[in-house]
Amino acid sequence: MKAKPTIRIGRDRFHRPDVTGLVLYRCYGLDGTLMYIGRTKNLRNRLAAHRADKPWWSSVEYITAEPHDNLKVLRYNERRAIWMEEPFFNQMHYGRKQISGRGTV
Repeated sequence: MKAKPTIRIGRDRFHRPDVTGLVLYRCYGLDGTLMYIGRTKNLRNRLAAHRADKPWWSSVEYITAEPHDNLKVLRYNERRAIWMEEPFFNQMHYGRKQISGRGTV
């Protein structure tokens, strides 16, 4: 199966991203810092939810989105990406180490 290309979404397109379906997304700050990794079936709704309830959302400069065809693969890829890349604001999927921000609890 051929991998789908990663799509970059700038701040001006957060309200209407050109991506539909299953997506693994990464949120980056202005300096390129990886802030958050997530998965969703509806990127537009998920970004709206972040905007409504995440204090860090105003610092997000751009997002990358990787379309997926398979939910099981998407879940695996999300867990692996969070574990390997350690985004600043993710708090789940760390296994034995529980991370809040970058600090180990």
